[in-house]
Amino acid sequence: MGFIIFIICIFVIFLIFKNFIKNKVNLKSAREDLAHIDVNSGNARPPSWIQNQHKVQEFYAILSALCNSRGIPKSLLDTFLNDKNTAEILLRYAGALETRGASFSDQAIAVADKIQNMCRLT
Repeated sequence: MGFIIFIICIFVIFLIFKNFIKNKVNLKSAREDLAHIDVNSGNARPPSWIQNQHKVQEFYAILSALCNSRGIPKSLLDTFLNDKNTAEILLRYAGALETRGASFSDQAIAVADKIQNMCRLT
């Protein structure tokens, strides 16, 4: 009898965890969609950490590692980041994500995703 209760508890915990993960993914997707809207409408601002040179360097280091792991050549990433307009769009996207509650690492991941999508379009 105790074993059956244990199995039922494990199953309930699994369902709760599954819903938690599903909601987390939906929240991430919603944040990214709203951030795109903010950038496209001109309502996005740069992230709060933009004035902190250490955080900017950390962001670019994380972004570089993420892009490298996704097969994006460093030269292409540098091209995007050295173009003033593209870099501004990417940073405003990070800022819009921050406004929507995304963490620093979530911002870097989402920007890397955006760069990966930009590479598919070129």
